Amino acid sequence: MKTEMMIHNEDDLRSKIYVVRGLQVMLDSDLAEIYGYTTKAFNQQVKNNITKFDDDFRFQITATEMEELSRSKNLTAMQTKGVKGGRTSLPWCFSESGVYMLMTILKGELATQQSKALIRIFRAMKDHIVQSQGLATQRDLLRLSIQTTENTEALRNVQSLLQDQQRQLIDQDDKMAALIERMNDTVRK
Repeated sequence: MKTEMMIHNEDDLRSKIYVVRGLQVMLDSDLAEIYGYTTKAFNQQVKNNITKFDDDFRFQITATEMEELSRSKNLTAMQTKGVKGGRTSLPWCFSESGVYMLMTILKGELATQQSKALIRIFRAMKDHIVQSQGLATQRDLLRLSIQTTENTEALRNVQSLLQDQQRQLIDQDDKMAALIERMNDTVRK
């Protein structure tokens, strides 16, 4: 186990959260670094407690997903399959639930500190999403209100035009009636 704490602030921790298969996840190598382990030692701890990690807690990323993740996050491509200094297998992803389960198997002061920081980050991210949804709803209501006001004004304008046209038609009808009456008078004379 490493003795030095590698992660210094929440931004560093946030930068290690990725989206894979629609889930927010953290890679085994990043978690190992956060908790002060080598990736190999970290994964050994997980394997020693494998019954605690269901498929929705931990899954192995595919080569395609890793390539996609490397492009989207500007990660240095991980070396795999026999390249000197590289990994021999693809990374494991841990969902939020998996990260919480890690907290039950990784012991020590550093593990406790990092676990608390990760809990706070995941909670803050959820709070942000909830608040953003509320803002989007308020924004949608504001747009709807503005559109309703504009539509109401347009309807008033249409009603006003219709009333003007009705008045003009009545005026024309009155003029036609007067003209017909004069013609009838002329015919009678």
